Parts: sequence; C-alpha cells; structure tokens
Amino acid sequence: SSGITQSTGSSGINAEYGALCSAESLLASYPRSERVLRARLFSASARYVAHQNSMGLSYTSEVNKFSYMTPAELDLYHGLNRTATQLGSSRPDTTSYSAPPAATSWISKGHVTSVKSQ
Repeated sequence: SSGITQSTGSSGINAEYGALCSAESLLASYPRSERVLRARLFSASARYVAHQNSMGLSYTSEVNKFSYMTPAELDLYHGLNRTATQLGSSRPDTTSYSAPPAATSWISKGHVTSVKSQ
C-alpha cells in the first residue's frame, strides 16, 4: 500500500513517483521534458487520491500506472467501441435482437464432426 494515499507532501509524492517509474522502467525511456509532464500528471493524481482517501469512504484508492497517463492515453483503457466512434457514431449499438431459441441441435445443423482419434 502506498504512503501517498494519505499524504500530499511533495517529498512523499516524489518518492512514490520515483518508485512507480522504476517499477515501470519509465525514467530510462522518456526524455526530460516528458518526465516533467509525467511527474505533473502523477502529482495531480496523487493529490486526488489523498483527497479521496481523506473522505472516510468505504474504500481507499492508490496511485498506479494510470496516475501518470495523459487523458488521451487513459481513453484507450475506457473500453469504448473505437470503430463506432471513428465512423462518426457516438451512440451505442441499440439493435434489437429476438430471444434466442430454447434449444439448438448443432449436430442436426451439421456443425459437429465425428469423434477423431484422440
């Protein structure tokens, strides 16, 4: 569990960011300007996590690899149907389907092959 979940002190945020970057091998892969951006994103996330955790809710939050991502990078993890939105449809598929049959015989439909040598 992260110490940053309860404290917003800059030394705690910097230590947590350094530990997360080491675990994710980020410091070696990003140029300095990118590391500064990621540190700012992480710091904002860490403050948000500390605020949420100070509210006495039934759960606690922690910083993780999403804490230093840009909004565009986070969008990739939202599970949206990218094909539909790229084609100009911003609404979810609302196609109405009929109820499935009570039973289907895949054997009579020819979709089951005979037993092979196992």
